[in-house]
Amino acid sequence: YKESRDEDFREWSKKLSKLFVNPNLYKINLKQGRGIIWYNMTNLTKNGLQGYFYMDCGYSGYPGGQASIAFHLLQYLKYERDEKVEELVKKSLEYILSTQKENGSWPMAIHQEGKIRFRPEKLDRYETSGGTAESIRALISGYKQFKDERLKKAALKALKYLEDSYPICYNGLRDIGINEAEAFSAISSIDAFLDAYELTGNERFLEDSLNYAYYTLTWFYMYNTKNLKLKYNFHPISYSITPRLSPYESVWIVSTYMRLYEITKDDIWKRLSEHVYNEAVKWQSKNGGLSEGVFPRGLDELKSLPMEQTFATVELMQASTRFFHLKQNETLESEELKDRQGDRDIEIERKGDSIYIYYRSENVFIFNVRQWKITFIKNSNLNKYGISLSFSNPYSIKSRIANKIKQSLRGKYGKFILGLADAPFFIKGVYNPNRRNRKIDIHPFEDIHRKNISIEIDHRKAKCICETRFHRISTEINVGWKDGNLHVLFKPIEIEVLSHDLNCIQVLFPIVGCKLLKRIGNQLFFNNFSIKGNFPRVIETDFYTAVDQTLTTNWTHGGLYKDTIDITIFNP
Repeated sequence: YKESRDEDFREWSKKLSKLFVNPNLYKINLKQGRGIIWYNMTNLTKNGLQGYFYMDCGYSGYPGGQASIAFHLLQYLKYERDEKVEELVKKSLEYILSTQKENGSWPMAIHQEGKIRFRPEKLDRYETSGGTAESIRALISGYKQFKDERLKKAALKALKYLEDSYPICYNGLRDIGINEAEAFSAISSIDAFLDAYELTGNERFLEDSLNYAYYTLTWFYMYNTKNLKLKYNFHPISYSITPRLSPYESVWIVSTYMRLYEITKDDIWKRLSEHVYNEAVKWQSKNGGLSEGVFPRGLDELKSLPMEQTFATVELMQASTRFFHLKQNETLESEELKDRQGDRDIEIERKGDSIYIYYRSENVFIFNVRQWKITFIKNSNLNKYGISLSFSNPYSIKSRIANKIKQSLRGKYGKFILGLADAPFFIKGVYNPNRRNRKIDIHPFEDIHRKNISIEIDHRKAKCICETRFHRISTEINVGWKDGNLHVLFKPIEIEVLSHDLNCIQVLFPIVGCKLLKRIGNQLFFNNFSIKGNFPRVIETDFYTAVDQTLTTNWTHGGLYKDTIDITIFNP
């Protein structure tokens, strides 16, 4: 939001913050420690979100995980005043203070509830370098926010625990390598020491951060094999499951190295950041996300796991901002259709459920809001599909029955019954959806009954809303003259999913009822008009052209699709 001033980012940050004030998602009256802990898993029940601990084993997530939540909420509080979030963060910091060991470290995890222990070892007896570093970062950030000297004192005590001129790791796996610092923990340790250096100006903390930074270099692949390009990829966990490339940790360490460069002005950290970033972005999917890991397939191919990590994508965005700054008004969304000489010949009016656009008193465009379908563009020869939308198919009777059953089962124990549906993935593994061979199944939105619509027209603008039991679609239509052509700009078009557990296996938008002539980037050209927008996968037939939007948002659980669509009518 700071970079782009796009209010959507600010709005989403506020919505996300509301999750943390939901009393169903944190625990009080703790077995160990004071304050609160947030659950590390959530289950969507018929009564809303309900928190629980991983595998219902009762471990509260190690205190470092709680610290990371507190740390990120403290970043939010830098920009937004939120008394409820502030109150909970203080209680979270109290939990971190109350669980620190005498030597300054924090335990791997603490058992808080439940009778079944997923892991037999007593994790509260083990120390964690990564969790300690995360706790330090939260305490220092909390001290800056609240000026509580206890937070600073505990952070400095923990830094003494992490001090190590020669970090080393013997065991490899993060979950096994407790009581030592593998590279995953080392990244957090670098940032923790840099936080302390910026707070105190003590050069010793800068030296400690550099010790861990040099240590992380040993976890990079510094070579390519004949068939596998590994160089400058990072893997922090290591030899028990090698070789493996870790996109998340790679983009994470980019930001840390750039932070070192900004403080030390040592060019090695900047050059390493650039090399690592350029390698990591190669693993970005078509959806813009990053996989959990990349593994060899045979001896001549590297293959990403078909599971994307939200936090990896967040770190990718964070790393990217180290290399560029967004310029306002450079995207399609910010483009305005200003008054021009040709605009005086444009008229827009409502007739029933439709919006008619006229140029020099001649009808050139019709949009039916109830059908959410462009039914006419002058000289375009659109067939029955017009320019329309298809959901396949949450509105069928079969899907609605399945939806009711799923929602009735959702709960503390019902989630295990629903989980049986994932048994095939346990047996066969997880694979990317095979979109190329997927049958195209069009269910026109116009066939859905029981809709509420709203249309407001002001000069050459129209605000339109169409709402069903499962979806709310809205847009503002701007009409103007630009570059000798008539532009109809849907800015933005938003599709909100109003329910969860929907059976929605394919979403096509737009479906254009004519053959595609050519494509240049994200602009599709047809007879006498073109459409420009975010079009990840275009399906071409002789009878229609469709854009597969199935993977652009969560169409089954409360997702939101947003884009700007620019329709250019040539020679109107």
